Amino acid sequence: MEPGPASRLTARKRRAVALIAISVLALAVAGLTWIVPGLHLGGTANSKTTASNPVSTTSPPPPFYRTLYDFATPTVGWALVSRPMDTAVFKTVDGGKHWRLSSRLEGNVGATIQFLDTTHGFVVTGAPNRLYRTTDGGAHWAVLMMPEDRAYGIRFSDRRRGSSLVPPTALHPATALYTTDDGGETWRMLPALPQDAYGPVFRNAEAWLSVSAPPSDSLHVYRSFDGGLAWSSVEVPRPPASNRLPDGPTFANAEVKLLPGAGVAVLASVGPSCGKPVPCATPDQGKFVSFDHGGTWTAVPNPPPAFNYRDIAYQDSVHWWALGSGSLFKSSDGGYTWQFISSVPEPPQGRPELHVFDALHAWAQSSIFITTAGGAFQVFAVVATSDGGLSWTRVPPPQIS
Repeated sequence: MEPGPASRLTARKRRAVALIAISVLALAVAGLTWIVPGLHLGGTANSKTTASNPVSTTSPPPPFYRTLYDFATPTVGWALVSRPMDTAVFKTVDGGKHWRLSSRLEGNVGATIQFLDTTHGFVVTGAPNRLYRTTDGGAHWAVLMMPEDRAYGIRFSDRRRGSSLVPPTALHPATALYTTDDGGETWRMLPALPQDAYGPVFRNAEAWLSVSAPPSDSLHVYRSFDGGLAWSSVEVPRPPASNRLPDGPTFANAEVKLLPGAGVAVLASVGPSCGKPVPCATPDQGKFVSFDHGGTWTAVPNPPPAFNYRDIAYQDSVHWWALGSGSLFKSSDGGYTWQFISSVPEPPQGRPELHVFDALHAWAQSSIFITTAGGAFQVFAVVATSDGGLSWTRVPPPQIS
């Protein structure tokens, strides 16, 4: 019998093929260790489990199973897994060490999951578009009426109050804002938003709008004290170097964040416009906080180079955390000074989104927006800390059958 192609290889070529195969395997294992921490080949690796690198035997979901997470407490949380035929809700009561299937929902594109406490939560799915509400921690879900089929950005500030946006159409050129005060049972459309506004945030009857528009003599946001029925413009300071921009088209943006309990923060950005063939330049940014509804603003100093303003998460109005470029920093004076806390492994894709419970407990998920199949976020890594950020534990995803 004539020898096959493999047997005709010389010894030198066989060694080269073997080395290539080993290299490919090593790269694959290196990528898997992000999702399956503590993964080792053979029996010679150190099998000791540490808080910052626990051994996990749970396999990650297949790539097309988009997964989102939310935690109500450091131990109680949920994972929303979009599968081909439905959306599965998994629950954990031990901080993600173990997951159990809680329920299945109609719709195979998971858009959002939000829990306000350990019992009250909301899920929005696509294909078909559905708004679900639970009052028993995810064991049972009620289907609610969406404001419109094209509604997006449904968020609740408490068990009863929520908001949703509907994009403009040819007949309705302005973005429509809907609100509810009965937990999503009914919705009402508010008067048209200002043309340059986006992204409403609510705190009871107080509401704020971010602004994206060509810069003018004044940079501003919008404020409402009646739940969005009427809006007033509130001037925001410009970033320090914004007056030294080069000639040509420019843009301005003022993004509003509500501080826990009281106060509001605005990230102001001004820079040259970009787009093909003009490359994008880093805009000039400044962060400002107000505790008198925008009457006066206080500038927050520039953050350390390891992160930027958008990496900040708020424990309360003065205790802030920031996770960026593999480093965790904390501030106890509202962002005036920062202290390096620890190094955190950077995720394989995306940028961590940090959520803080208290001085000791926080979690973060790294995700990117995937535009296929209607568009949704895909989470690639979840980590948590219970010692103020000194060490981090990777949270394994639920086991998908």
